[in-house]
Amino acid sequence: MSIRIGRTLPPAVAPIGLGNVVHGLFAILQGNKAQQSFSDQLKEYFKVKHCFLLSSGKASLALILQSIKEQHPEKDEVLIPAFTCYSVPAAIIRAGLKIRICDIEPETLDFDYDELTKHLSAPNLLCVIPTHLFGVTADVPRVREILGNRDITLVEDAAQAMGGEYLGHRVGTLGDVGFFSLERGKPFSTVEGGVIITNSDELAVVIKSHIDELPSYTFFEQLLLASYAIVISVFSHPELFWFPRSLPFLGLGETHYAPNFSIKRMSAFQAGLARGWKDRLNQFIQARRRNADRFYRSGIISAGGGLPHTNDLIRYPIMVSSKGEKQSILLESNCFGLGLADVYPDTVDCIEGLRGRDIIGDATKARSIIERMITLPIHPYVTESDMERIIPLVRKAGDFVVGRNLEKSKEA
Repeated sequence: MSIRIGRTLPPAVAPIGLGNVVHGLFAILQGNKAQQSFSDQLKEYFKVKHCFLLSSGKASLALILQSIKEQHPEKDEVLIPAFTCYSVPAAIIRAGLKIRICDIEPETLDFDYDELTKHLSAPNLLCVIPTHLFGVTADVPRVREILGNRDITLVEDAAQAMGGEYLGHRVGTLGDVGFFSLERGKPFSTVEGGVIITNSDELAVVIKSHIDELPSYTFFEQLLLASYAIVISVFSHPELFWFPRSLPFLGLGETHYAPNFSIKRMSAFQAGLARGWKDRLNQFIQARRRNADRFYRSGIISAGGGLPHTNDLIRYPIMVSSKGEKQSILLESNCFGLGLADVYPDTVDCIEGLRGRDIIGDATKARSIIERMITLPIHPYVTESDMERIIPLVRKAGDFVVGRNLEKSKEA
């Protein structure tokens, strides 16, 4: 593989400044004050009664599922989209539960709601997890309406959508419980980290009982996080990203199914790194909206539909005509460091680590998404000059991206 040296855009990034790292290091000396401050700010921002800070988004989901299972020991199935981040099925297996999948619509990246309705009659269904994939908002209120009075918990996967809104409500607050990821490539990053929010007093009691038993990061582990934060701060910049991108052993851009992850409480360093998070998150959102709008105005319509300001995307997903066209565009992007990226390589039922497990559900429509979808970078490092190089490349894909989709959007 040839090595590109020069400006190279990451597919997604939430910049971490060296000043933020300094705040994180100081927070190590403060004990639990940094975590409590961050938690209180999150509760105020999301207007929720309970907030819990963990080591990762997948750790947050696993803990949520363990807690719900404790409330409903007779149930053991979790319904998720057939196409989603591999961390979601990994968390389900980590929690000792079974996976059920529901196909999704390529036009919305949301559930096939006719199929969803059928799944909800499953007697062992513990919870359903609508997902805001790439920040494209799922219709969580519709899921709640279909659920009706069923004793099934609605868990909102807002891992990729922190700061987003849907119908005037903050994403993450639409379900019975929601969670966010603060890992690199997410809307806001503390290197690694996760957040759980809920207004359910009963569920919060169970979650807290589990968190009280969790280990904390050691001092040495926090220093390792600080080192990693410095590396991200320096090498995520487009002028230097070519270097880690050229090292195959780092596995940048690769997707792995790994259910044996650790679950810890968030460290003081991570909470300190988040200092000023509301202003920084808002800046990142505005930059991503601006760049998404630039693509939209050029006639490149995102998968999932809607105007750029109705979805707080972290990457701009589009559908091309064929698998061959997709491979051609990605190859050219890699040659010029434009940051276009592939999506998750398989539907949940085809993940190698899950073979042999009895996964119920269909993924026919989801497989068509995998064959044709790519994402465009819209993070704060993307400049107008970058846009002027990306847009012609994407427009070569044909009028199925810039023509008919645009007309459908105008009609809507």
